[in-house]
Amino acid sequence: MSVLKGPDVCRVRTICGRLLWRNNEADLSAQCAQAENEAWISRSHEYSRRSCRPDPAPPEEADAALRVIEALSGRRSFERLRAEGMRRGRGPLRLVSRPASAHDLTQSARIGFSIPRKVGNAVERNRIRRRIHAALQDVSRQAPSILQPGDYLFRVTSKIEHWSPSELREIVSELLSPSATSGSRS
Repeated sequence: MSVLKGPDVCRVRTICGRLLWRNNEADLSAQCAQAENEAWISRSHEYSRRSCRPDPAPPEEADAALRVIEALSGRRSFERLRAEGMRRGRGPLRLVSRPASAHDLTQSARIGFSIPRKVGNAVERNRIRRRIHAALQDVSRQAPSILQPGDYLFRVTSKIEHWSPSELREIVSELLSPSATSGSRS
């Protein structure tokens, strides 16, 4: 059995809608037959869990401050944050932050999360991460200047499920506030 490649494939695929695999088939014309239209499948039938409604457009009132939040990644970034960062915390939520250098004005806020396995399984840790991220977005939407360019690492040392969303928002705001920057360096 041989697979045809190149221009032969075009000819073979357009004959009666079947794919011919043998070289000893009937002679083919020198020109490609008219291409048939592809079968159209609606978006809702492509994937059974996909909604038939179009994807929602981003809200018009989306703040520019929310778009400049990036993920903190890379071993060097975490090591530098650990060495030069300011630490502060409240309860099981800790924040290590390092402002952007004066010569790097293009850097935006980069956020990282450190949630150990002792806090819970992957589902619980992801839920905590999403809750902190949502609180961070709410705080930066209310006061865009509170999230300055730099690196931020949120560490969680135990479960925070007992905190309501408003409490979590208040704590994140308190940790990010400029008055809290006078925290310890070690």
